[in-house]
Amino acid sequence: MGNWLVCFDDNLVPQNNCLVYSFGIDYDFRFADAMAAIGCTVYSFDPSMLDTADHKRGDRVFFKRIGISDNDDDYFVPSVDEYDEQRPAVNGWPKRRLQTILDLLGHRKVRTTVTCTDL
Repeated sequence: MGNWLVCFDDNLVPQNNCLVYSFGIDYDFRFADAMAAIGCTVYSFDPSMLDTADHKRGDRVFFKRIGISDNDDDYFVPSVDEYDEQRPAVNGWPKRRLQTILDLLGHRKVRTTVTCTDL
């Protein structure tokens, strides 16, 4: 929503080799690109981007078409609102628990610290 600039406050700027997860990007990779530019590896997630397959966007930016949730589900159907009407979940959207995502990406043993958000 544009609030991600807090990540660049002097006392919050991530250090090189940081790992960033960004959820619900809605085709907007500006946050991911900015984090990658300061040396972070970024994984962007959004299950509603139905026309976008998992891919490597750049040297340090990756995209996964899954969402985050409190359970693992391949057929999540969101409540219908304006946003969802534009991206109908005909077969459902895949969503995963954070621990499942960490396992999927091999990051389970990576030290994690949350310092900023793009929500």
